[in-house]
Amino acid sequence: MDNNQNHVEENNLVKKAKSGDVNAFEKLISIHQERIYNFAYYLTGNEPDARDLSQDVLIKIFCSINNFEEKSRFSTWVWRIIHNTFLDECKSSYKKNLSQSISLESILHVKDERDCPEKEVEKSQFSENVEQTLLKIPVKYRITVVMYDIQGFSYDEIAEISKSSIGTIKSRLNRGRKLLSKMIMKSGTFF
Repeated sequence: MDNNQNHVEENNLVKKAKSGDVNAFEKLISIHQERIYNFAYYLTGNEPDARDLSQDVLIKIFCSINNFEEKSRFSTWVWRIIHNTFLDECKSSYKKNLSQSISLESILHVKDERDCPEKEVEKSQFSENVEQTLLKIPVKYRITVVMYDIQGFSYDEIAEISKSSIGTIKSRLNRGRKLLSKMIMKSGTFF
């Protein structure tokens, strides 16, 4: 199914969900549920908090779907809810557990079947270092890096979701990447 057909199907599901069709709402959520969780996982850095954040987001979507004005894509609205929910959690003394690890390989599929065991260990160690370092950069940069470099959003989409200018998004992405790179190089774990 092409992108336009997906958009039309999604719009139909939104209209049905807004009229109270629970099955349509469930189908709509099933389309986005994995990406919601993955994004939450990257932002929080651990499974329990990612599940909690995802659950909060799903409840907010369910409770406010009738407020969705359809001026933007539904997915953009969903990412804005994730973005704002996470920032709200951070503002209310959200505590990150940096001892937990997120799995870049599960989301980015960096593992290459042709790699020998030594290379896989190196990749695993490098990925773990990147994951831990990502959790240490300020939230506004982390969100932007995750959305652009990992989730694959465009500058326009991130600007719309975060209600920021494209210039601000580019600046945050650049600054976030520099902080991430500097911290990784400082730790001396590049292979």
